[in-house]
Amino acid sequence: DEVQNILNFVNDSKALKFFDDADINLEEYGLGGDDNSSMTFLAINKEGKTSILKIGNVDDKGNFYANIEGLPWVFTVKEAVKNRLSFSVDKLMEKVIFEYVVDDVTGFSLSSGNDKIECERKNKSWKLVKPKETLGDKVTIENFLWDFKDLKFAKVLERPSKNLSKYGLDNPTISITVEYLKDKKKKKMKVMIGKAEGETGYGYSQGFTDGGDFIFSFPAKKIENLTSTFFDLKDKSLLRFEVDDVEYVKIDWDSATYEFNKKKKKWKMISPEKKNIDSSDMKYIIDTVRELAYFKVISNNKDKGGFGIEKPTMKIVLKDKDKKEIGEIKFGKVDIEENYISAISSFLKKSKEIYAVEPNLVDDLGSELNDLIE
Repeated sequence: DEVQNILNFVNDSKALKFFDDADINLEEYGLGGDDNSSMTFLAINKEGKTSILKIGNVDDKGNFYANIEGLPWVFTVKEAVKNRLSFSVDKLMEKVIFEYVVDDVTGFSLSSGNDKIECERKNKSWKLVKPKETLGDKVTIENFLWDFKDLKFAKVLERPSKNLSKYGLDNPTISITVEYLKDKKKKKMKVMIGKAEGETGYGYSQGFTDGGDFIFSFPAKKIENLTSTFFDLKDKSLLRFEVDDVEYVKIDWDSATYEFNKKKKKWKMISPEKKNIDSSDMKYIIDTVRELAYFKVISNNKDKGGFGIEKPTMKIVLKDKDKKEIGEIKFGKVDIEENYISAISSFLKKSKEIYAVEPNLVDDLGSELNDLIE
């Protein structure tokens, strides 16, 4: 973007005044040789044709003398033209710190606060290996990797890095090492996030594109997107299954029981009445059930009293083609103050935990069921 902006600026810049004396002495204007000219801008087009702009001395109005090599005249340009072309290598550097493609990431390790997390890609899923093994939340993990990939530095402060302690990088708040494939070769890159001072955060990159390392500054507000915990990254689905494996669904809701059965890839309602239904709509409902997830644990107590679980507002049972239960979910009371619906799941029954689910997820399921029935 920065290179394109410079090219656009040069292309749009205009000469202020021309001096077309055939005997003009370029050296008097600071435009003689490469050693004499104050700035040279060279551009080559796709056919290989070269254009060279030289900017020389300043005149009494604060404008600068300039010349296009090969043309027999001198002209003046605004000071802004010279200023725009006065850039450093750092200004033109690609400021994305991580160079990986999210789909090519094979795993990562993360230290954030008290959490030390290791995660591996397993086919199309993610597996959290440490601090304990569990399925990772694919969407959350890949969004997290995108947040790091989108992190851009503002300035290079030290290259190579020498004073880590000066920027709080000797005891980083966040440290991530990402493993990925590039050109079928395994790559590894580490980034640490140190302290923040006002609106400025400090970081360290190891294993950059050219193999070097450097300390950089970046907007401190970005830090909040980079602090994920084990709980954030773990899969919080109430049930785990494949949509096509479900061949029986029972939903107790609104003082009625609805049962659906699949035969030869077509769904039918079998209770409270027998009738044909739209199979694509039924598949959509099952997919919605699969997406039901909790956002926090509200109780570890085996006694479910007080949450309305014993008299659920909705109960969902799924079975496979052999009539074997895939899983069951019960939803209890709505907590209006904290805005959640309590829930338990047979898939998570070993922990005896009660979970908080966003009410809109259950409301969406109810609306879809209403539409299907009607």
